[in-house]
Amino acid sequence: MSRKTRGDSIDSADKADAARSPCDDRLPTAHALFAALPVALVLTDIDGRCIAINRAAVALLGVHDEAAVGEHIDQLLGEAIALGLAGRPSDPAANRIAVRLIGPPTGKQLTVELSASPLTWDEKPAVVYVVRNISDELALEQQLRERALKDPLTGLPNRDVVENSIELALRAIARGAAPAVLCFLDLDNFKAVNDTCGHEAGDALLKRFSRVLSGRSRATDAVGRIGGDEFVALLNGCALGDAVNYVEQLRDKLRRLDFNWHGRRFDVGLSAGLTPVTQKTRSVASALREADMACLEAKAAGRGMTRVFSGVSATVSMNTARRGAP
Repeated sequence: MSRKTRGDSIDSADKADAARSPCDDRLPTAHALFAALPVALVLTDIDGRCIAINRAAVALLGVHDEAAVGEHIDQLLGEAIALGLAGRPSDPAANRIAVRLIGPPTGKQLTVELSASPLTWDEKPAVVYVVRNISDELALEQQLRERALKDPLTGLPNRDVVENSIELALRAIARGAAPAVLCFLDLDNFKAVNDTCGHEAGDALLKRFSRVLSGRSRATDAVGRIGGDEFVALLNGCALGDAVNYVEQLRDKLRRLDFNWHGRRFDVGLSAGLTPVTQKTRSVASALREADMACLEAKAAGRGMTRVFSGVSATVSMNTARRGAP
């Protein structure tokens, strides 16, 4: 039976030291990792008193780490805690919530995503609060939602929004609301502007008319661009004669635009097709189709004309709408 000598022990220690990676001494401690993580973290004891706050949280919350230590979590996160996580720090499945938070350095209101999870810190129970600023994400989401609802060139509501507005009007009328009038509007001579001066000129004309259309609409109306030089105005609670007058006012405003592109003047007119939207209107698609057909008849009759759809069968008749018509 062999017996270990002192030299054997030294050799074993040397071998253990040699087996240990030279990087082990450079491994960061939990405290160092906590401080360096780019996510805002606040560490508290089970009573909610802050025991550590990392650099990202200091920057986000606008507090000094020395001053934060010892503060209760509701003093640091205020409204966020009151809205969702107060009194539940020991819940391992604490809900993740989005709340508004005032950033102390600038007073700017932020939207943060907040979650809390229990852990063991220095061999004691603790809670870590993760605070993530999602203000920019929400702003981008809002921009994308708005873009999905607006025509990118003119900023007017797009076809989807127009169709939804007509659907809402049909439901309201079915419940007894006053009828509406749907106006299909098409710019005369638009092709000449595009072909002669290019799409930049055509786009400029569309933008200018869009401003006219928006400016002549009531809060209860719905206007939008549905493609090309075609626009729609839904006049809720409007008599047919008033709708005809409305189109004439648009036409007059358009004439006064005196559209000029680099010294070249264009006489731009407006053709319009109108259809009443009543309890007899079958659907959104039928309302748009009727107004479109009336507009096509107006275009065929010459520039600057208005036609009103009047027909309930497959045979469609068109009547010229005169100002003040009933």
